[in-house]
Parts: sequence; C-alpha cells; structure tokens
Amino acid sequence: MKAKDREVTIAVLPFMKQIYNNRDTYFDDDYELVSNEVWQIYDDFDNINNINTNCLLNVKLEKTENMQLYSKEMIKAYQTGDADDPYGDLDSIYKEVYENHKKIKNEYIEEFFFAKVNNEIVGVTSSVYDNEVYGIYGLAVKKDFRCKGIGKEIIKQQLKMCREKKLKLAFLQTEEGYYPADTYRKIGFKDVCTEYYYIKK
Repeated sequence: MKAKDREVTIAVLPFMKQIYNNRDTYFDDDYELVSNEVWQIYDDFDNINNINTNCLLNVKLEKTENMQLYSKEMIKAYQTGDADDPYGDLDSIYKEVYENHKKIKNEYIEEFFFAKVNNEIVGVTSSVYDNEVYGIYGLAVKKDFRCKGIGKEIIKQQLKMCREKKLKLAFLQTEEGYYPADTYRKIGFKDVCTEYYYIKK
C-alpha cells in the first residue's frame, strides 16, 4: 500500500456486532471516519413501470466487453472533482482494475454497460447476478448529462432486466449523506445496513 501511496482502510461491517455497536470506543480520536456506505435492496418488481424518471432523453444500455474503453469512460463519469459528489475524486486505480478485468468462470455473471444517448456514451453501469439476486454496481453519469433523469432511467432499465431474469432481489451500495442514496430510496430501494470505513490518522 505504501508503494502505491495509499492508506490502509478498516471496514466495520454489521456482522462484527461488538465492534460495530461500539464504534466510538474502538475508533477514537486516533481514527478518521472516511466513508459510510449504505446497502439497499429493491423487491417491488410489480411497480417498476410506475418509477418516474423524468427523463426526456432516449437512454439505451449497450452491453460491452471492451474493458479498455469502459475503464476510460468510467473515469470520465466519476472524476468530476465536485465537493457534492462522493466519487468526484475517484482514485485512478479503479481505471487499472477495469482495464485489467478478466472474465473468470464462477457462480455469477458480470455484465458491463455503456449508457448512450444518440449513440454518445453518457454514463456507465454494471451488474453482477446469479439465479436469485441482481447487483447494480458502478453507476455513473457524466457531469454534463446529470440532473436529466438519466441515472434513474439506467436504474429502471436494470431493474427491468432483473425482473426479466425472474430474480428475487436487486441490490446496490452507495455513499450515505449524498444525493444518490436518497434518489434510490425515492425509486423504491430500502436500506439494509451501513458499513463504516476508518483510517488511522
């Protein structure tokens, strides 16, 4: 980690009951809370068509296996530098991770998508699923295309994919305290738990 000039982060998860319920004791002034991420689920598949995205654009999700391009577009969508964007200064290591992504045979399927409007890439998203649950990961819309309902439209289309696959549940994870968490709640996602991340000062 030092060679990469990065800090070690301690994740505190709900199943660590003693530590989780006494975080203030374990993580005193010597530690800094750097992130609290909320996990949310969606299971109201009968109401997907009633989700109002307010999107006036024709958004299409296009599956891709071009991970070089995906990694570039993902960084463009995330690295806004805005203070009100929880991922606005996303570490460039994520670009390396996606660039070097390799398909491996396992019990779940990964899919990567470009969100396009008039054939222009305006955002990215991905999914991971098995025969029961559908995970939505890495959804990001480029700065110039935000506040147009595109993010909600992407989620709506992914929930429809989940329904078409006859899966039981969709889930995602986002940063608490920023607008995406509340946006997902308005769509119909329900909070399940929160994870806390600390670094030593």
